[in-house]
Amino acid sequence: MPPVDLPIGQLAESKTNLRKHFDPAKLAELATSAKEHGILEPLLVRPWGANTKGGVYEIVAGARRFRAAAIAGLTVLPVRVMELTDEQVLEIQIIENLQREDPHPLEEAEGYARLIAMGHTADELALKVGKDRSYIYKRIQLAALIKPAKDAFLEGRINIGHAILICRLPDPKQKLAFEACYEEKWTGNKRVADTKGNADTTAKELAHWIREHLLLDLSAAPWKKDDAQLVPKAGPCTTCPKRTGANAALFDDFKKGDQCLDGDCYEGKREAFLKIQVKAHPELPRITLENKYSVREKLPAGVMCQDDGYELVKPNAKCASAEPAIVVAGDHQVGLTVLICRNKSCKTHAAKYGTAGSGGAGKKQSFAELWADRKKKLTSKIEWETRRRIVLAIIAAVDSHPSQAAPELRIIGDKLIGDSANANTAELLGIEVEKKKGDYADYGKAFRAELAKRSGTDLIAMLVGLALADAVREYVYREHPDQKRLRDAAEAVSIDWTKVQKATSAELTADFEQRKAKAATKKAAAK
Repeated sequence: MPPVDLPIGQLAESKTNLRKHFDPAKLAELATSAKEHGILEPLLVRPWGANTKGGVYEIVAGARRFRAAAIAGLTVLPVRVMELTDEQVLEIQIIENLQREDPHPLEEAEGYARLIAMGHTADELALKVGKDRSYIYKRIQLAALIKPAKDAFLEGRINIGHAILICRLPDPKQKLAFEACYEEKWTGNKRVADTKGNADTTAKELAHWIREHLLLDLSAAPWKKDDAQLVPKAGPCTTCPKRTGANAALFDDFKKGDQCLDGDCYEGKREAFLKIQVKAHPELPRITLENKYSVREKLPAGVMCQDDGYELVKPNAKCASAEPAIVVAGDHQVGLTVLICRNKSCKTHAAKYGTAGSGGAGKKQSFAELWADRKKKLTSKIEWETRRRIVLAIIAAVDSHPSQAAPELRIIGDKLIGDSANANTAELLGIEVEKKKGDYADYGKAFRAELAKRSGTDLIAMLVGLALADAVREYVYREHPDQKRLRDAAEAVSIDWTKVQKATSAELTADFEQRKAKAATKKAAAK
């Protein structure tokens, strides 16, 4: 049917039109053009109600041109009148209108969802609009965005990259991912993500954060993924929709592996599998693969960490003392049975236990060689313990000299607080960190909670400890690469480094000589 002219008063916007948001600047630009040249592209309409002279017509496609014409003061518009069903109207609005008028992705998502509900498939839609399947699936999933993220997306505070990364997650995880788009700021006595402005992170940075904090690698899970009886309510992992492998088009950035999106379910299955393993092998030693500096939770009685005298036996290693053990705690390989060696005279692992000489593993050290080697390590131990005592003395100095806060504040300004939120610093400062079910221990959150509780010099003392904690990050037999910050801090609060070092050296050397003498006596008695 050729175009006809209709009075603007006989035209009305469709209630099913996807477009709800119009860019004011672009609309004004179109209105200026319409005022000068008129509306060149006819609107598509259908009779709405009684199709008689003076009746109303529903705008199927062209709502933006209609609004621009109204702003420009036009009284008559060119239209193409067609008899259309409701389904045809919706399809035209979603497909033709979307291609022509560049709607917001959320409006596009709503349209695709409507067509899917009407029986269309994602593959059919991909062909109709000339897009690939991944594009359609991601647009459809945008409709699942939680409201705060949806509002931010509509207002341009997060972009399409952020929105797609967030919408693929379950609701509770969406909230965490949305807040991760923003830097945390102090509000009252606590730090919260300020989500009112524009995002502080890029989509690439958010993708990395999600991989690190919210996803769990199913290939590392020790249970069989097709086991439907491990946790009957959850069913097998292989058919679970809450994993990246369940929708390859939606998670097309995950080329390899399968990631679990439900941390609670993952943790529940891990606990169930562990109970089965422990019940089936009550005689096996129970271990964690972490050492005492990195363990993130209080270990149950009888559980050994790597500092308790065992070594992991590598595959195909020749170790006559190898024995199986169950990993029951920590963040790695929980539920798996691994091989360990607890024999300190083992030729394969003698070097690890400090019983091998310089000639290599398997060569037993003499008593003199053993204690000479330990004497060499004593110097590094004294240095490390000196740094630890210096840090504790500086923190104590803040509490005892509250009027001398300026030097400590300068120390704080020299280092970002968040850098030292880890297990080692928590141990140094005596901060308990809760590990929630299905997630890793959040040291940053625990430290900020502790900061919120403190005030005055007590708060300053904690911040100083955080700023200086790197100096004693871990126990190593080597010189710390940079002590300048710690030395400057000690000088600022009048702590005599040399005096502390001498006292530490005297104490540890005396302890060393005492242990050596006891060992010599025990050795002589054994002859």
